[in-house]
Amino acid sequence: MKLLYFTYDFPVPITSGGKNRAFHMLKYGKGDIDTTLFSFYRDVPDSESIEAIESLGISTIRLFKRPLANFKSIAQNPLSLVRNTPAIAKIANPLESITKKLYFKPSIQQELIKTVQQENIDVVHYESLYTAYYFSQTLRTLGVQQIFGTENIEHTLYEEYAKTSTKKIFLPLYLLEAKKIKKDEHALLQSFDNTMAVSKEDADTITQITHSPCEIIENGVDIHTFSFKKKKAISKNENAILLFVGNFTYFPNITAIKNFYTQVFQHLGDRYELRIIGKDVESLDIQDPRVTCIPFVKDIRDEYYGADAFVFPIRIGGGTNFKIVEAMACGLPIIGYGDRLTTMGIEHKKEAVIVQNGNEFIKEINKLLGNLEGRELMAHRARAFVEEHYSWEVIGEKLYRYWKTIGK
Repeated sequence: MKLLYFTYDFPVPITSGGKNRAFHMLKYGKGDIDTTLFSFYRDVPDSESIEAIESLGISTIRLFKRPLANFKSIAQNPLSLVRNTPAIAKIANPLESITKKLYFKPSIQQELIKTVQQENIDVVHYESLYTAYYFSQTLRTLGVQQIFGTENIEHTLYEEYAKTSTKKIFLPLYLLEAKKIKKDEHALLQSFDNTMAVSKEDADTITQITHSPCEIIENGVDIHTFSFKKKKAISKNENAILLFVGNFTYFPNITAIKNFYTQVFQHLGDRYELRIIGKDVESLDIQDPRVTCIPFVKDIRDEYYGADAFVFPIRIGGGTNFKIVEAMACGLPIIGYGDRLTTMGIEHKKEAVIVQNGNEFIKEINKLLGNLEGRELMAHRARAFVEEHYSWEVIGEKLYRYWKTIGK
């Protein structure tokens, strides 16, 4: 069997959730499948990154420059529209969304079809909406199976971003773009014979749109790299360390941690510290001596092992958060809102502490960090849960069987 995997960002180095997912899907799902990689990129991949992909047994790689502009960057800097006439034309087009205008190039689709024909590809897996624009009726006619692999229900993120992160004067413009993205997403989902989601919640949403089954392939964790370590008791002379890790170019993370800081952390005692790790974390501009913001660390495991609890205040967004399963694998207790945790199968006070509001967050943080025995028990349950459900080995085997089944 031959597979063409098409992703919207080159998987190495692993600096985002999407790249993490793409790399590990290829590493653990590929098996004996002959695989070709098509990939957009932000910066030209260096030789080390290329070698990391080739080491997976992937020798055929096609690269395409990723658009510099996107919905979020234009929304953050509306004045860029005034200075950039092509950008105005793209976003003002009444028929096409900015995501399609930016990502879809007929020349790339022609190369895709040519490659599939020349290499006798059986399955094309498009990872995300951005590459799903390359769905081809020609390939369908040839009997090639095509998969729309979603990481989020994208239009809901754009709608929320438009409502919460744009200036009021531009709101109608960006809501219109979100509406066009929704139209694209629904039309594409209905075009594909095969769809894939990261969570049951997203799969149910897709099934409502397509009226067809949707495969669930979760995000996972390398349980060997992220090994388990027991936590020690917090002495009277030590501060308790709370940790949040995320990419702050992703607006749900920005909203979540700002709300956590104002609604929860500012109401905790002086014995608590908050460490926030992630790309563009400086944009938060939190001025508090108890808060440490770090854009990059060499080994994120050191943060998991050094913290006392992982806080997860995210309410919007879809999929599975990699940092949740990484923290659980390392033995770091989770306290967070249940919107995303429960869809992963996590149970309250079994694998994590689930709260409903800021007051509960404060109460449960104090309670959990004062109970070493309770933390240890929950950490061990969480590790076992991850090993059973979210190990990349387990997920990769499931993905391999799925690819092989539809590629027959």
